[in-house]
Amino acid sequence: MAIMALSGPMISTLFGERHVYAPFFLTLYVIGNLFAVLGSLSLSALLTGVGETKTLMKQSILTLAIGLPLGFLLIPTFGIIGLILASLLAGLPSMFWGLHWAWKHYRVKADLKSSAKIFAASAIAALATYASLNFVNLVEWVRPVIGITIFLAVYIFTAPAIGALTQTDINNLRTMFSGLGLISKLINIPLTIAERIAKSVFGSKKQL
Repeated sequence: MAIMALSGPMISTLFGERHVYAPFFLTLYVIGNLFAVLGSLSLSALLTGVGETKTLMKQSILTLAIGLPLGFLLIPTFGIIGLILASLLAGLPSMFWGLHWAWKHYRVKADLKSSAKIFAASAIAALATYASLNFVNLVEWVRPVIGITIFLAVYIFTAPAIGALTQTDINNLRTMFSGLGLISKLINIPLTIAERIAKSVFGSKKQL
């Protein structure tokens, strides 16, 4: 979501105005990462962990079988957009098949309620970032810095406020980064803010 909101400023800062359509291409390309809300990122790790390499191979073959004809159909007509669309669409059938297989055999599925909250918090932060950058005139290299700051500020407030980031998540993140010295101290600043927001919101709800 952050890359989608900041694609314009990032491309302009890195490459200038030479690549007019690059922000759109980048935005379209990263849409594939949004399928993480369905569990796509964890699916291959799960299947590998339980030794289902044959299932992974079948998924790859299915993706290839769909991707090749889609590529021949879309790329000559739409160019780079056709390539991106072909890569996005080719992986969907195997992803949904894998998700169904994981549920059927292991009763494992994505926590869609949690995913929806994370998606909502990210979307709100991205919209706020995109809107803010369109209302200010700044030096081009400053825009990504300001954009990242706005995105993180809105996300750190929104995620714990709507329950996308819980106390358990905050504790886990602290443990993960605890051995990184100065970095852990820097990361602990937003985590502390998020923790206070979560306690404030959910503490008041419990009182009600």
